[in-house]
Amino acid sequence: MILNVAICDDEENDIDIISDYLFKYQMIHDVDFNISRFQSGQNLLNTYSKHGVFQLLFIDVEMPELSGLDVAKRIRKLPDRDVKIVFVSNYPEYMQNSFDVQAFQYLSKPLSYEKFNMVMNNIIEDFNLTHTVQFIIKTDLSEEVIYSHKIIYIHTIDAHLKRLEIVLEDHSIETIGTLSEWEISLKDYNFILSHRGYLVNTSQIHYFEDKKLIMNNGDAIPVSRRKEKEIRTLFAHICISGGL
Repeated sequence: MILNVAICDDEENDIDIISDYLFKYQMIHDVDFNISRFQSGQNLLNTYSKHGVFQLLFIDVEMPELSGLDVAKRIRKLPDRDVKIVFVSNYPEYMQNSFDVQAFQYLSKPLSYEKFNMVMNNIIEDFNLTHTVQFIIKTDLSEEVIYSHKIIYIHTIDAHLKRLEIVLEDHSIETIGTLSEWEISLKDYNFILSHRGYLVNTSQIHYFEDKKLIMNNGDAIPVSRRKEKEIRTLFAHICISGGL
């Protein structure tokens, strides 16, 4: 598992402590952290332009100009409902306010590794339960971590240049690859080729309409005659088992 982690604290020493704890944790557990450091909430927000940039945030509550709570509120309004937020503070009275932005946990300063380790164990366990499989997607400008259950469909933009578009619940990504590669990677997660050039997540199908799949985002995806029966069967199975 690879997680993009941001640490936001106006005290560099406190950033160093969390960074050291993360390095120590990843040496023992099957997880890798890509760590970004920020000494102001505004700097974090300037980087945090869209959903999925980070999977875990450690945010100091008491920072000048923009408090940690204000930073978290803005991130939730992007919206990013998935990122796990851990508040760090000297003052336990802020704990109640942290519930307003769905904070995953609250750590009191000075930090102890014992408490930090317990929180991280809970975070990793929750990721394992709620995120089926993750991929690191290389784009022309950066990398992004995505999860299979957030993919609505993948389609070919240019087969010759191997360019694909991955359509997610809240945005799309253009990347390099082939549908056949993605079909293999996602074969255990209810993805199916509906038509030449389209790999769809059957759990994201809203309904069928005249040889088309209407996805949860409203997009209409063509269905080949050869694939129609197979997709209907898989779609019905997911509905019965509670996937929709």
